[in-house]
Amino acid sequence: MSRHTITHADEIFIGDPQAGGINGAKRGVEVAPLHQQKILAPIAGDVDGLVTAAGSGATAAAGDVPIDGAFLNATTGFGDISTARNLQIVSTNAGDTTQVLTITGRDIVGNPQVEEMTANGTTPVVGLKAFSVVESISNSVVFAGNLTVGTSVTQANIKLGLDAGLESLFDAVHALTGAAVVTEEGGAFAAADSTSPATATTGDTKGTYTPAVIPNGALNYILWYHPDLTKDGYGQNYAG
Repeated sequence: MSRHTITHADEIFIGDPQAGGINGAKRGVEVAPLHQQKILAPIAGDVDGLVTAAGSGATAAAGDVPIDGAFLNATTGFGDISTARNLQIVSTNAGDTTQVLTITGRDIVGNPQVEEMTANGTTPVVGLKAFSVVESISNSVVFAGNLTVGTSVTQANIKLGLDAGLESLFDAVHALTGAAVVTEEGGAFAAADSTSPATATTGDTKGTYTPAVIPNGALNYILWYHPDLTKDGYGQNYAG
């Protein structure tokens, strides 16, 4: 298979049309490339896929919290999430509201990213950034209750990672789902956070997609959108 980049231009025009009020009377109609992203059979959420309440999350001490859930890669010690998605934290004690978890890992294309999430007692807190790998989880203050860290099973809280930057919701076009991709999906895109450089409290640098139908390991999602064609369209650098 060969590959060739035709142009590095941010804007592409084609054809002979010419009008005084369009493009400064220059010739051509602007073309916006359409990107197809396939998210194939993402598994259902796992609320303790990274840290289990009965294990390392039991009254988690300040410092590193070992990854011991189903996402654990025994070789690397990291949490491998088969489909890049946002994370969820929750405690069994309503008073655990000051603890800040620092999640360090990689996004869908392997860029380093960090997210800080503050516990809210027994109310689940969901993150903004989609992680494909979690390398470490650090806790600022000891928990009174037991901590769980994983991915949400609640439809509205699920954010699947985009693999190319979505600059604006005007650039989101279409989404389909199904075992054979036959159904209009009707989920919600979130545009990329353009803060540069990204920090531990900013959003996902490429954008995310919340499916209308909860992932169950069998459904495929096909997304269509106009990608950000700049270099930063694959994610801002993290200021760590």
